[in-house]
Amino acid sequence: MPQVSRYPLSKDIEKRVKEIFLQSISGLKGKELTQFLDDLLTSTEKTMLIKRIAIAFLLMKNYNYKAICGLLNVSSATVFKAKESLNSKDEGLKKRLEKILKNERLIGMFDKIDEFFEKINPPPVKRDWSSWRKKQWKRQSERRKPF
Repeated sequence: MPQVSRYPLSKDIEKRVKEIFLQSISGLKGKELTQFLDDLLTSTEKTMLIKRIAIAFLLMKNYNYKAICGLLNVSSATVFKAKESLNSKDEGLKKRLEKILKNERLIGMFDKIDEFFEKINPPPVKRDWSSWRKKQWKRQSERRKPF
């Protein structure tokens, strides 16, 4: 459980600290973002954030509480808190996850088209069907995501 000082910051200082934080993460991508987060957060904090985002993502994909709890090893109270934050008036996380879902659906659609064409196009005449099917299965399994 994260601990925060019981002495609140003044509004001006809090505003400035948030401004500095947002400036420090804006524009970071890939390895640079990963290094920044590694320097900033402990492994426990990273795990907490990762699980919180994963819970919200699974909720948006209509997974039930029990499945999420089992998959991510979290309590139902944690799932409930994540659902509450998803349903709050601030929709930053929700909008970002909706973009990811939309992108995954688009990629999934193209994957299905690829799979269809792979199924209807047999291997070249002098090719081994067994190795062709193995390669097909390998490509499909590489495309699959856990959830």
